Amino acid sequence: MYTPQKSPYNKGKVIRKRYSAVVTGGSSGIGAETVRLLSKMGYSVTAVGRDEAKLRKIAVETGCSAVVCDLSNEKSVSNLLKLRPTADILINCAGYGIYGDFVSRAEKDGGKSGLALLDVNVRAAQQLMAGYLPQMVKRGGGYVLNYSSIAAFMPGVHMSEYFASKAYILSLSLAVNEELKKSGSPVYVGAVCPGPTNGSKFFERAGTAFRLPEQTARHVAVAALNGMFREDPIIFTSPINEILSRGAAFIPEKLLVKIIGDFYTE
Repeated sequence: MYTPQKSPYNKGKVIRKRYSAVVTGGSSGIGAETVRLLSKMGYSVTAVGRDEAKLRKIAVETGCSAVVCDLSNEKSVSNLLKLRPTADILINCAGYGIYGDFVSRAEKDGGKSGLALLDVNVRAAQQLMAGYLPQMVKRGGGYVLNYSSIAAFMPGVHMSEYFASKAYILSLSLAVNEELKKSGSPVYVGAVCPGPTNGSKFFERAGTAFRLPEQTARHVAVAALNGMFREDPIIFTSPINEILSRGAAFIPEKLLVKIIGDFYTE
């Protein structure tokens, strides 16, 4: 595990300042575990989320700062950037899924629920990247870790927008990281691809469950941070997750969509 005695910008040297981290989705699940881990490492952490009571609780527990922010609202994200204009680490952990057929939900709400999901899972993450990356490049270092998913590697039957949003985040992260490397910048952008996670409240909110073994939120957060500090472009939180993700490319599309569609329980 990475320790706070070593600088993330110059490995092996003692930290002479307290680095800052912004963690979205920091009030519960993987985000809260990430806040706990980074706080123990000595980082000045800002936990971001919608639930003020839960944020207050994690702030008391860890000593982190807390900012209430509705990530589905562009102005709210802009206000977050004004409150925390710089960061050494940005972790885009917030996100959620919706279970149900695309057309059925579109008939009910005109597609608004799916667009709201994209606001949180995609637009907010990209807006924060655009806010923090330029100043990281100017300072000569920084980390951005985006939460994608094993869902990024396959079509999301019954959860189409969620799977598509995670594919976008993975592609964006890999492309921007390569652009930075080609420009000579040491700034890192990576994507972590966990599978079903116990304690994340994801499936509870989505209204379904996935027929795969679950990992704990703590395990995912530890694996993600380890991969980030190793500067892995893609981080898988278990061997089975990597096998499933990369193996999906070798399954014919007609068979793959049937397999994914049968993996849920209502």
